[in-house]
Amino acid sequence: MTDNDLHMLFYDWAQWVRSKRLYAPSPNPQSIIGSLVRLPGGNERNARLDTTLAALHMAVSGADESHKALVCCYYLGGQRVSKYRRGRVPVKTIAHAMGVSRKTFYARLLEVRRAIWVRVRTDELAVAE
Repeated sequence: MTDNDLHMLFYDWAQWVRSKRLYAPSPNPQSIIGSLVRLPGGNERNARLDTTLAALHMAVSGADESHKALVCCYYLGGQRVSKYRRGRVPVKTIAHAMGVSRKTFYARLLEVRRAIWVRVRTDELAVAE
């Protein structure tokens, strides 16, 4: 998997994490009036059923705190506008808070993405055996 594919997979994971309905019953009452009422934030869709995203979520959740913070800060920090446009993430501000340059921030993010992906692949291979 290329770095760009991995980057897009993490964006898909962020959308998967943000989904408010993970195959749970609808929060709307089953009446006619309830079906006409839209709850706030109703533009988010259900999470798609994908074992790779679930495995990625488990790997991110089980990662070191610094790795988890870096991934969540970048991918969950900005709201995605559409499939191909990412949200605004204040990378310079985050890099300054970490005490590194912007280039170093992206290098660390790439390294963390790769490390988490290796963990996902290792877990998948262990399950297959």
